[in-house]
Amino acid sequence: MLTLCRSYSDRERVLSGNPIASPDTRDSNGSTTRARTAAIILNWNNSHLTLELVEQFLEFESECDIVVVDNFSKREERDVLTSFFCNHNWAIVKENGIAGSYRSHCRATLLMLESNYGYARGNNYGMRFASRNGYEFVVVSNNDVILEAPVLRKLLKTMDSSSNIAVIGPLIIDPFGNRQGPFSKPTLLGQFAVPFFFPIVWPFLKISGKLKTRFHNKSLSFPYRLMGCFMLARMAVMKEIDFFDENTFLYAEELILAEKLRMKGFLTAFEPTVHVKHLHAMRQLLLTIEGALR
Repeated sequence: MLTLCRSYSDRERVLSGNPIASPDTRDSNGSTTRARTAAIILNWNNSHLTLELVEQFLEFESECDIVVVDNFSKREERDVLTSFFCNHNWAIVKENGIAGSYRSHCRATLLMLESNYGYARGNNYGMRFASRNGYEFVVVSNNDVILEAPVLRKLLKTMDSSSNIAVIGPLIIDPFGNRQGPFSKPTLLGQFAVPFFFPIVWPFLKISGKLKTRFHNKSLSFPYRLMGCFMLARMAVMKEIDFFDENTFLYAEELILAEKLRMKGFLTAFEPTVHVKHLHAMRQLLLTIEGALR
């Protein structure tokens, strides 16, 4: 079911499952317009943070459409999203209508899932919807990301330079200025021996980390995997590997994705000349403080 809301009463009809009309949006020549890229933003009970990111995409990324996937949030959180989308006359699609063959012609679309499917499956709903709507590239973004300037034009230019690049990410920094990723491939030595001998090898790890940071800060590089909070992917490749592995609920998706891409011979790229901020560290600190005060 594809719905365009025009009033509060329309929103109530969406939530109750009663459809309302959804006219196509066309340009002056009568043809539909389509951006190359869609940004998938997964939401679960943090609607205000999600809508802040939507506003940032509208401000900085004019050539990117937006797909918000609500992973069965509380009713009051869903009300915040549906009110926002209704006020903008954007499309709202219930889960039983996501698999339809129609095209959404709105700048933004809200997909309302009927269960909390976790990170992988929730994002897959958004990517498959974007694929059916003809997008060439897809951004997978956490809702706790902050855009401070345009990012996608630089990433898309690199993607266009080689069809072998499947995924690319910008520099990710936390609110304290610390880098998050990219990462090398895990090894048995790193997983088992290093923790055991950590006091001995720590100085060498520190030096190695600084050298890697200096190298990655200079120019485009091709690491094993990225930080999964914000990355641009080629839709054709994501379809080829059947998107994220839905056997996971939360965590490990980036590792599985990196290995699937490596086995298929595709590249993962890291572009350090553009950046986004990731609030995960700040949120973890606030949760720790909150827990200590209880």
